[in-house]
Amino acid sequence: MEVLREEEFSPVKNREGIDSPATAQAALLQLHRRWLREAGIDLGPEARVEISPLLALDPEELRQKLKGRSWTIQGDLYLG
Repeated sequence: MEVLREEEFSPVKNREGIDSPATAQAALLQLHRRWLREAGIDLGPEARVEISPLLALDPEELRQKLKGRSWTIQGDLYLG
């Protein structure tokens, strides 16, 4: 199985800086922003959205769950 590394892995080796919890969180938020854009959801430039794996494991599942909804997300949100 081949996957894009940036979609499946973000190392946490350091307390701060590169490969820290903050960079892993940023990578996850970017991934979820992309999923939402692919699902047709409008996102504000500063919106931080985390998607629970109980809601969707990939962009296709998220698209099915949000089917027919029209949202604009401006702030921080946890979709669970």
